[in-house]
Amino acid sequence: MKRVLSTSLAMALLFLMTPARAAVFERDWKTPGDGLLTYDDVNQREWLDFSVSRLDQFPEPRVGNAIAQISPGGIFDGFTWATRQDVIQFAQSAGVDTTTTNFAINQSATSHLITLLGVSFQNANTMRSIGFIDEIDGTRQFGADFYIAFNSITGQGSQAGLLVSASDDFLHLAPQAGLMLYRIVPEPSSLQFVICALSSLPLRRHRHRTKATQ
Repeated sequence: MKRVLSTSLAMALLFLMTPARAAVFERDWKTPGDGLLTYDDVNQREWLDFSVSRLDQFPEPRVGNAIAQISPGGIFDGFTWATRQDVIQFAQSAGVDTTTTNFAINQSATSHLITLLGVSFQNANTMRSIGFIDEIDGTRQFGADFYIAFNSITGQGSQAGLLVSASDDFLHLAPQAGLMLYRIVPEPSSLQFVICALSSLPLRRHRHRTKATQ
């Protein structure tokens, strides 16, 4: 019994001491295999793909009518319209360095994130995922732009990362863009794991004694 207890405690401590690995990965939303969510395992949030929140499925004013669907019974019931800080945290969880647009640093992580969220705009020089956020500048809605850009002359990568602004370019691309929407999905914490592991020890001991007396 002492050996079992020691082993369980060692495993629990090792689990707690292991650094959390930031990651984002695909999850299903409505049906198995639809892959319409991206899970952030650091902030424990599921982000909705832009193929679902695309603005061009709503009448004018598109953003206003899309946001109305967050209400109970709406298409996006249970989701929250993301703020600038929400998006920055999401990008960082995905491995994007939000302090730079250096291509070499951010290309891989940004490309992965664009693949998960869905492409909003693409041509020979750039690939972008654009989602509007809960921030406005006068009449211009702010957008979060995950992008990869290439030099039009050399074809070499020039920039990659996250841009948050209220540029006219976002307004131009609005029909192909979506909304940055997430919902919180708490996962079992490390402490809960340890508690469950330790609480099972008395039961194992009782079962061991029962078998021994039979």
